[in-house]
Amino acid sequence: MKPIRSMLFIPANKRDWILKAKKYQADALILDLEDAVPPNQKQEARQIIKECFSTLKEQNQCVYVRINDLETDLYNADLEAITDEHLDGVVIPKADSVEQIKKVDTILSFLEERRGLQQGKIEIIPLLETAAGIRDCYDICKASNRVKAVFAGNAKGGDIQRNVGFVWTKEGTETLYLRSKRVLDIRAAGLKGVIGGVWTEIDDFEGFREDALFSKQLGFTGCMTIYPTHVPVLNEIFSPSREEIEFSQGIIEAMKKAEAEGTSAVRYRDTFIDIAHLKTAQEVVERARIFGMI
Repeated sequence: MKPIRSMLFIPANKRDWILKAKKYQADALILDLEDAVPPNQKQEARQIIKECFSTLKEQNQCVYVRINDLETDLYNADLEAITDEHLDGVVIPKADSVEQIKKVDTILSFLEERRGLQQGKIEIIPLLETAAGIRDCYDICKASNRVKAVFAGNAKGGDIQRNVGFVWTKEGTETLYLRSKRVLDIRAAGLKGVIGGVWTEIDDFEGFREDALFSKQLGFTGCMTIYPTHVPVLNEIFSPSREEIEFSQGIIEAMKKAEAEGTSAVRYRDTFIDIAHLKTAQEVVERARIFGMI
């Protein structure tokens, strides 16, 4: 799975919005069949997704679909409609058990085989927005090889606030443990994709930026958004800075020289570096390459 800095939600019943989304330059799109689509438009939205797939792939878009809650009778029809060679992954809302992940995995495997698709091609991204899901985050991550990343949102007024019962603040101290636990569980499970939630305060752009920076500091690798104007900020924040890239390249060169001189620990600028620093620097440089920064 390619690293994702920004994921833009688009209502799946808005064909025009879907087809013009390329201009916003999000790393991935989430076509939403759940909360953003009224009940009487679910079937039409599924058809719109199917009809837009080929165009989105021609645009080289990475496409995920958020299906309906597995507690409803809608998700089976969602999966039947959207399982396609052009689909990158399925987002499971309110994921709170291993059984849910295995259920979707089984259905996808059946549909992939029936349609002649590569087995395991379609990824699963659980959206952890319940107390049970956060408690069992590690097990959920390990439930299927399809799970490549996890959504760990904390949106104001969202499902997670209601389910956990915290009082939301823009500073985010009330969700520090919730965020940190998910980061640790996701990393312990061997996954690298830790995707933060939506910032819903439309007029508080500075608050959005600060929250994204806070998420990055905690170990998040990207965020979801419902606002196209947020995409360039997320792409900037979750990319290595020019200073980080240059510093990391310098570490790599310094360690090459050190190795040639028969040592593996040297001083670089004002930092004492060794093999651990080299590995970190290599990851920074590789991430910069992936995003076309070098």
